[in-house]
Amino acid sequence: MEYSEQHQNTSLVWRQDRTWMKPMVEMKGRDRFDDIDKWLARLGLLCRIDGGEYVFIDSANCWTNLASAEAMSRINAIIGIFNATVNIEKSLKSFLKYIVKRCNTNVGKPLPTSVCIGVERLEVDIDTEQKTITFNPCRFLLGTVSKEANPLVKAVCIMPIDTDAIPQVYKFPGTGTIIAFLTSVFPDMRKLVTVMWHIGNALVDPITRPKSLMLCGPGGSGKSNLLQVIYSALLGCCGILFDGSLTSRAIAMPEHVAEVVVGNRMAICYDVGLEAAPLNMSIFKNISGSDYLRVNFTSCKTNCSLTLATNGVVDIDKQREYLSDAILRRNVAILMNVAALEIPKTRSAIPDDAVSKIDFVGACIYTRMIYESIPITPMDFLLSLCMSKIDEVLIYVRETDEPVDIISGTAVLRVLSQILDITLKEEVQSGRNANAVACITVMTEGVALPGLTKNMASTSLPKALNTPNPFESITNWTPELLQHVRIKITTPNETTSEFTRKNNPNNRYWKALVSFSIKDRESRVIKSARALIPYVDNANYGVDFCYATLNRSIGEAIRDAAAKQDINVTLDDARVASNSEQWWMSVNGIKGRVGVIDKDGSFDPKDLAQILKTSERGVMVNMDTAFSLSLSKGETKARNPQDVFHLKVDCSRAAIKAINQDVDAPATATAIPVQRAAKEDIASEDLMAQLSSLSI
Repeated sequence: MEYSEQHQNTSLVWRQDRTWMKPMVEMKGRDRFDDIDKWLARLGLLCRIDGGEYVFIDSANCWTNLASAEAMSRINAIIGIFNATVNIEKSLKSFLKYIVKRCNTNVGKPLPTSVCIGVERLEVDIDTEQKTITFNPCRFLLGTVSKEANPLVKAVCIMPIDTDAIPQVYKFPGTGTIIAFLTSVFPDMRKLVTVMWHIGNALVDPITRPKSLMLCGPGGSGKSNLLQVIYSALLGCCGILFDGSLTSRAIAMPEHVAEVVVGNRMAICYDVGLEAAPLNMSIFKNISGSDYLRVNFTSCKTNCSLTLATNGVVDIDKQREYLSDAILRRNVAILMNVAALEIPKTRSAIPDDAVSKIDFVGACIYTRMIYESIPITPMDFLLSLCMSKIDEVLIYVRETDEPVDIISGTAVLRVLSQILDITLKEEVQSGRNANAVACITVMTEGVALPGLTKNMASTSLPKALNTPNPFESITNWTPELLQHVRIKITTPNETTSEFTRKNNPNNRYWKALVSFSIKDRESRVIKSARALIPYVDNANYGVDFCYATLNRSIGEAIRDAAAKQDINVTLDDARVASNSEQWWMSVNGIKGRVGVIDKDGSFDPKDLAQILKTSERGVMVNMDTAFSLSLSKGETKARNPQDVFHLKVDCSRAAIKAINQDVDAPATATAIPVQRAAKEDIASEDLMAQLSSLSI
């Protein structure tokens, strides 16, 4: 390795180290390593993607975890180890380090939002207005696969669902045969939405938390029926854990559990006897997390989700660890309380045809795409949090569809604090940074997934969006609300003109407009509530432009919509720097558009620059903003797909909500200094007369 010094900073000059791939000395006994190279590495059938090592299994036409029994068995056959019939992992121990290094020479691209069905990885595009998801063949994620290989190999289909029915477009709720079957188990459809999100989350890459779902309830409450549906629908990527696997006293994950976890997307357990034994927290964390596991003689990253059935709950008094953030963020519990044995036999047969199963899979994927975080009823949220203390909590807490004031909300938190014997920090009591609810969406009474009802006929939107014009009434656009908004971006048009060429003759410019729509309502303007505008000592600041903290969720939604049109967008402003807590943007066109709105709804413009200059403090506004995408390129270059557009913000109107605010100004680009004028810079009397004649 060599080192060089540039601009007083040390930078590494590097080269690729490929020496290890060819033996420096020819020695006997290398045949099996050569077979690994010939049949796997050189064909690009070993890879590292999403943090894990995978091998392509030709007999199944898919990729699987290197640590899985299926991968170990196939590699044994390839390199000619035929006498290892039991401990196949041990027979590969001396080859694993070499195989892992080979995986690291073929690193794939980050996984897009996609699913693995049949032998294909399919990118998922959702249209919430039409309630459809479109499945498109995934682009190549690997570049070193053999040219002779089928292009599907490069898309890295990992542990897919076994089916011959590959969907192209799915319209929710589909035929609904399995959903109709499950309605007998779920009188409250919101619980079914929770289950469908959990299944969809196991299928949609990249997978998020929580990854564990507990089905709690007495015997005969429908738990087994639901697990049978999950296993049948996810055939090929769903494994079954032995009863008692999660309540054993094992310190490390048992081999029979590890085999299921590393080789599947979902693991189910029909009987976790929490009423008789404690939950093994070590094994539970290993399965429900996204951590690396030690499996046999290698380590691997697992993305397996977990669905377990139990007649009991976790005993909080005996297992206080359950209340830690590390566990609560991984698990959700729902109460199963239906008398399943009383369901007529004519309705107890699970639909088992391929179309019904893939139809249900489509519904689960759609549910996962609609909700960014897992949806759950208030009572199931309390069960997830309180477990063995749930009966004590329900003495004081009930579910309501009415708005809850801060006094009642604080009272509930105090009840939880006393019964669970935990200290709730002040910021949690005020509703901020509550880790217990960071990964969920609470569904109020009567609200399930739009389109999912007993008769499959509802088309309602969330209550906040079900207004004559939500773009005028909603000021706080959350990610959940934005999922129902269709963002349209016009084709970028070149705006280079004679005027722009006068200032920058070699530059070219492009612009695209952004609009938002819900059903038949469309708007170029969207609101950002409680935007902060700092005081900045700049001549044009507060007149032509200002800096403001805007709703980052809106920017991210625009960026994601642009990406679907192959337009790269950055959320970073060239003039002002953002941070993890605040999204700072330059807002243009504010002159005459900042003011106050009186009780009659009339807008009274105010001089923002004067307000800022007089107080030397910040202002809080509710800002109506219009977004566009902008690109400039020098040297008269043409636009290409790799170009990165900048997000531009224009003010439609800003209603002042508060002044004299303590707002720290963000870091800005250094202004160009102004020097003292030289004698040669002084204008002549003749020039002054000419300007005067022009009234300038």
